[in-house]
Amino acid sequence: MNICQFSLGKFHDYSLHCVLIQKKERCRFHNAMSSRYIMTSEHTQEATRQFFQKHDYFGLNPDDVTFFEQFTLPCMTFEGKIILETPYKLARAPGEL
Repeated sequence: MNICQFSLGKFHDYSLHCVLIQKKERCRFHNAMSSRYIMTSEHTQEATRQFFQKHDYFGLNPDDVTFFEQFTLPCMTFEGKIILETPYKLARAPGEL
């Protein structure tokens, strides 16, 4: 489960996605077009899409919500050696070029 899907505590039965979208909606100007870009990882992409579908996109128009996967790079030690996740698979972490 994506961390943004957890409830925010005993006083709030909302997910982090829901709270952020509601906060943005309160700040939005009337009749202004407002797109949402949701960054995911290779591990959370499908679960996040399903979570938004299950919650009817928190009242947003699905056409205004764009999901994209965060870029990853191979992990390296400070000495420049490549780190392996398994004997045959590179370890990867979020990064940018």
